Amino acid sequence: METPERWRPYLERTSPAWVEMVMSEWLLGGPGFAANRELDADDIPRLARLGQRLPLPDHPVWALPGDRPTRWYTVGGVVLREDAGTWVWARSDSEDAIAELRRSLPGDWQEWDEG
Repeated sequence: METPERWRPYLERTSPAWVEMVMSEWLLGGPGFAANRELDADDIPRLARLGQRLPLPDHPVWALPGDRPTRWYTVGGVVLREDAGTWVWARSDSEDAIAELRRSLPGDWQEWDEG
């Protein structure tokens, strides 16, 4: 059966859960420079002041029921994911941007290289 090819909408909208999943996969295994560290109570408001929230809703952390959600930020060319106020993950295509983040949000940062 032949049908004429034409564009048509597939879905009305993209689920934020899918967006969060793709961003998490990139954050944890994509190209570029990455760092992560544990957060303490003072880091949460500091991160909120330092970063700009990405326009994603709070995402529940399935492994920690009842705790704070996952939130996404951007700071000076770095994308960050704050996991339930306990951990922060960061990725950028710029080594300098990661270094600046570490200076702006001091702590025991761990870096990893996917290359």
